[in-house]
Amino acid sequence: MLAENKKERCMMSDRIDNINLSLDELRSLVLDAFKKTPQTQYLNICNEVANIAVEKEIVINPRGNIHVYGGSFSLCGRDEDRVREIVWI
Repeated sequence: MLAENKKERCMMSDRIDNINLSLDELRSLVLDAFKKTPQTQYLNICNEVANIAVEKEIVINPRGNIHVYGGSFSLCGRDEDRVREIVWI
């Protein structure tokens, strides 16, 4: 029962657990995110990086084939820190 509940929570999550990319590869996604939303907050850039990673099929869509209108994805804390490192260098 607990495993089923945990599986349901994971499937409902919009968070990308880990983007397994080098810093240079992740930098490319950050630049793509800035192209899409040039004047924005840091967290919005992180979310846009997650969206691009899903769109480009770099990571598995945590929703599977379910499309949510207006829904977006977010990065795990480790990847947010990596984006911060790229943005502030």
